[in-house]
Amino acid sequence: ASYDENLVFKTDLTETRMTINNSTGYVGIGTASPGYSLHVAGDIYANGGALRVSGSSPLIFQSYGGGLYMIDATWIRTYGNKSFYHNTGTMRTDGTFQVGPNGDRFLVNTSGQVLIGTTTTALNTAYKLAVAGKVLAEEVQVSAAGTSPWPDYVFAPTYNLRPLAEVERFVKENRHLPDVPTSTDVEQNGVGLGEMNALLLKKIEELTLYVIEQEKNNSLQQAIIENLLKEVDLLKNKK
Repeated sequence: ASYDENLVFKTDLTETRMTINNSTGYVGIGTASPGYSLHVAGDIYANGGALRVSGSSPLIFQSYGGGLYMIDATWIRTYGNKSFYHNTGTMRTDGTFQVGPNGDRFLVNTSGQVLIGTTTTALNTAYKLAVAGKVLAEEVQVSAAGTSPWPDYVFAPTYNLRPLAEVERFVKENRHLPDVPTSTDVEQNGVGLGEMNALLLKKIEELTLYVIEQEKNNSLQQAIIENLLKEVDLLKNKK
């Protein structure tokens, strides 16, 4: 071979395994015409190492069919389309994932909490999702686990239903229904959907019992009135 030829490694004197291009210095594995500094025609397996990219160039993945996917310091995108932007202005080493200059667009902290529009849970650190703003959903399913018992107990024969006169006195003194949180409580602590729905159902069931009792009283009074009218008619006929 002459001095200006490529350096070629073969097996069985026929199969080209690796090529170092004389003019470009490109190294090809599985190809005789490398187009990059390292050009591998085939799968790559790395064990116990890291792939590090420095400089201003992104890391580009080309999928089957020619689609390109790029990752650099601030973007994860399909070629020409910016699909995801990550710009924190700081290097996070605590395991927190954030989007936005201060993480105030979207943040997942090391406790597994997801924060949208805020960097702190507004009410309690026990919440897994905190959103500073409105939320639109087609349906919300709230589990009853861990909340108060579903208020079917209101219909139990042993349930102590407050007399309406007692409820009236309570409302006049406290300006809210018994068992229902005050406006101050709601402003400070918010409302639990599961707990509040159970409480509202309890009040509806109590109202149902009041209506049933009122219907019984009305029926009894109507029967008394009808009997009195009959007695009046009898007295009139005796004259």
